[in-house]
Amino acid sequence: MLPALLLLSVVFAGCATPPPLPAQVRNQASSLGEVIGDWDDVETCVSTGAYQSEMAIERVMRPDPDTIVFELLTITNEPARLEMERIGGDGKVPGESERMELRASVGLFGSRDWEERLIGRVSRRLTELRGVDVAPIRWP
Repeated sequence: MLPALLLLSVVFAGCATPPPLPAQVRNQASSLGEVIGDWDDVETCVSTGAYQSEMAIERVMRPDPDTIVFELLTITNEPARLEMERIGGDGKVPGESERMELRASVGLFGSRDWEERLIGRVSRRLTELRGVDVAPIRWP
């Protein structure tokens, strides 16, 4: 009787584990932000914000003229992604301030703290450089 119960518990325990979720489902958590800044300062501001958030930029992609996607890696070796999209202005005037949306995701399951830190630091730097050529970097 005992061996039969042991066998049943092993069989049912193995069946109770759900299959892993596909990557596109696991990585759906993301944080959003919005800022007004100069589109031509985006790469510099993301570089500064990533450094202050203990991340490194691995790759930069431009799927269209109004979107820039940054693939990053955290100091703990987790993948991260920041997408910047122009949502205001005609996108044709260099140096003109425009509304931008920021979407960040960090890690396979999302990390709200890391995401909000990255968005906050990039947004702050864009705000500091809005309408000026240079501004001192302020550390958190």
